Amino acid sequence: MNRLLGYLFKWIPLERVQWKNNGEDQEISIVFERLGRSGVLCRLLEKEKIDIGIGGSNRTCTVKRVDIEKALSGNKDQSGATEYKIYNITNQIYFQPDVFQNSDLLSMREKALLLKGVEFLDTPEKAAEIAINHQEQIAQIQAQIEAQQVQYQQQMAQMQSQMQAQQAQYQQKFAFVPIIMAQMQAQINCSGPGQVIETADAYMSKQALMHYVGLLGCGQKFTPSLSISKDTMVAMAEKLLPFRCFSPHPNTKKDDMVAMVKVLKPGVAFSSDPNTLYDKLVAMAKVLPKDVIFSPDANTQHDKLVAMAKVLPRGVLFSPNLNTTHEKMVAMAKVLPQGVIFRPYPNTPHNTLVEMSKVIKPGVRFSPHPETPAKTLVEMSGAIQKGVAFQPHANTPKDTLVMMSEAINENVCFLFHIKTPHDTLVMMSKVIKPGVYFCLDAETPAKTLVEISAVIKPGGYFCPHPEIPAKT
Repeated sequence: MNRLLGYLFKWIPLERVQWKNNGEDQEISIVFERLGRSGVLCRLLEKEKIDIGIGGSNRTCTVKRVDIEKALSGNKDQSGATEYKIYNITNQIYFQPDVFQNSDLLSMREKALLLKGVEFLDTPEKAAEIAINHQEQIAQIQAQIEAQQVQYQQQMAQMQSQMQAQQAQYQQKFAFVPIIMAQMQAQINCSGPGQVIETADAYMSKQALMHYVGLLGCGQKFTPSLSISKDTMVAMAEKLLPFRCFSPHPNTKKDDMVAMVKVLKPGVAFSSDPNTLYDKLVAMAKVLPKDVIFSPDANTQHDKLVAMAKVLPRGVLFSPNLNTTHEKMVAMAKVLPQGVIFRPYPNTPHNTLVEMSKVIKPGVRFSPHPETPAKTLVEMSGAIQKGVAFQPHANTPKDTLVMMSEAINENVCFLFHIKTPHDTLVMMSKVIKPGVYFCLDAETPAKTLVEISAVIKPGGYFCPHPEIPAKT
């Protein structure tokens, strides 16, 4: 009710209106000229919860003053009816059909129907002529449709006959398909999606293979069959979810392996087969995307593991397989390039974690798993050497982070994790020894940067990022 009454009475001075009745029963009749039979108007009145009143040539409705005032108080629209006539003798206000022309109460089509209806009401012969013409055209169209329908029925009968003949041929040709499908389903039930992918033949559809990739669970291996095309292999590899193990068949073509590796998503584990050739392993390791987990099979030869670790790109997570020997893990850690994230699994043996921490080179990002025992994390932190980027994981317990910070030695780069809480970062900075390089990230909040700067001990190296705003 609010919108329609607010629009109609927007510019009407209510003090000029002669109301019927007194007090809260004050009311006035509004008359919509020549719209007594308009369905558009009736629907609008019903929508706005106004009694549709009396029809005829005009439409007369009665509204209460309290409802009008309520509508005006809540009406924020600047538009309103400007053409009206007040008849105080009869307690009525008249509105012409074009009162809704500038209103958004009706759609463009509804406005057109309302006004065209008034036009036909004024000129009934014209409306009758249009109706007769339409009836004649409809009759002609109906005759044409009936003739075409007969032709279509004849054509459909011919097509149905042809389809029945073709169907009989197809049934004979593909009678063996249900048997194959039953065999495939039995194979799936017995072996699971990983085995289906590994043993798929060239006839299995890409859609089916993509479906089975989505069914792989955490820790399950992805080893696509050699019968699958390169394009399908790459599409399947791209769909792998985090913590699924990428382990292509060792006889897969080198180009296919590399193409699959390039589309792996963050969190997928690179778990290559130990029987894969040296050059294939190195080629794949070179193109591992950021945040992919480097965790090759523990049975891979020593020289292959070292060669792969040596070429890992920036941002790759170094998390060697738990069954890898101590010697192999340390040898890989020793050759890690700059920018690789050092994050071995938390249940790796204590001595191995500490020994790997000792040998990682400058530029490697030291970010061990937050679930690693606190004692081990502290000892690892004290073992890292000059130039290593100390960037512990933000989910590490606060007390452990402070103890780790206190343990790091001079010439280590303090490059904290951007998600570490403000208070924790300040406490970490307070306990760091002199001689540590504070490499402050440009995305760190200004308040945190300022407070960290205030607590750096004498002898600490202050190295803010060049993109930090000058004011900060």
